[in-house]
Amino acid sequence: NYTIERLDDNTTLLFTLHDVDEITGRDPVRLVLVAAPDQPPQMAVQMDGIGMAITPQACVPVVGRIADDYGVGRIWFEYGIDDREPENRPIADLPDAPAVFNLSGEALEIRDLGLKPGQKLTLSVRSSDLCDLGQGANLAGGSERWLLDVVSPDQLRAMLEARELVLRQRFERMLQEAAETRDLLARLEFESEISDEPGAEKPAGSEPGDADAAESADTPERRASLRLLRVQGALSNSRKSAQEVLGAAEAFDDIRKQLVNNRIDTEELKRRLEDGIARPLFNIGGEMFPELERRIEALQAELENPPLAPELRDRAQRQADDIVLAMQKVLDRMLELESFNEALELLRQIVDEQKNLQEETQKRHKDKLRDLLKE
Repeated sequence: NYTIERLDDNTTLLFTLHDVDEITGRDPVRLVLVAAPDQPPQMAVQMDGIGMAITPQACVPVVGRIADDYGVGRIWFEYGIDDREPENRPIADLPDAPAVFNLSGEALEIRDLGLKPGQKLTLSVRSSDLCDLGQGANLAGGSERWLLDVVSPDQLRAMLEARELVLRQRFERMLQEAAETRDLLARLEFESEISDEPGAEKPAGSEPGDADAAESADTPERRASLRLLRVQGALSNSRKSAQEVLGAAEAFDDIRKQLVNNRIDTEELKRRLEDGIARPLFNIGGEMFPELERRIEALQAELENPPLAPELRDRAQRQADDIVLAMQKVLDRMLELESFNEALELLRQIVDEQKNLQEETQKRHKDKLRDLLKE
């Protein structure tokens, strides 16, 4: 046996073969060993529930995955305040050196740093491996470097409330598109529902603009093509709306997390955001829209089956009606949240005015006492 103690550089081994009669092979067998240099840990880490602005009393949780072929040995926060030299805060020392380590909410306490509004914080997560080949210090890898603005609680509330307003306006468009999807299903007409007699009443769900289309779609083939286009349009809209609603749910849930992590939340506000908005949106996007998609796909498969198609259309339309109703309820909660935020802002203004009035009263009282002492 031949043992290579260390492989720091590329090495070529030559094997010469001998048979039992001591006859040597003409050409040695060549084996090239390539030494792969040690690489820093691979990091996929991000902040969780924190935006680019934080309050002085915030905590910054991080989540993600760190992996290294020699094992992860140490993990820490690296942060810098304004133009100062970076400092470190330990996250974990791992003597067992796992090949993969998952971060699940480890946080840096900002209030321990004594920051004030107007300052900037640069933050990243770093880790080193446990390579012990004697090539110097263990290699360190780092996450993305985040630049955070330190703001007052009132400033952050105003920023989050502005974001809520933008999300609500975007959600109103989603609701309108969901209603249009429902209308596409309502306008589906099947041969058994179409009367060829002059002056016959239009089927339910038809619109004034359908008159010209009805005249041009005067053959079963054209009507079948129109049905297929409407079903395909409804299916495409349903898939698109599901993703958009889930995105809105994640955005509102992120606002809730930011309120909690920046320690400016209230129980009422958390309840309104989570129970009234985020959770219903996750249900609409993750459960109700996929069910609508399944019903539309079943309708598409039986589109030219006269006994089944109208019933399948009605099932899909009922699901679309339920979605529109659920989305309207969430929109009402969003409007209530805006009113709630406005009431909180008014209350904060009253408190500030009372505080200013109290300070002014105390100042005048001190001035009067000073004047009396002078006399």
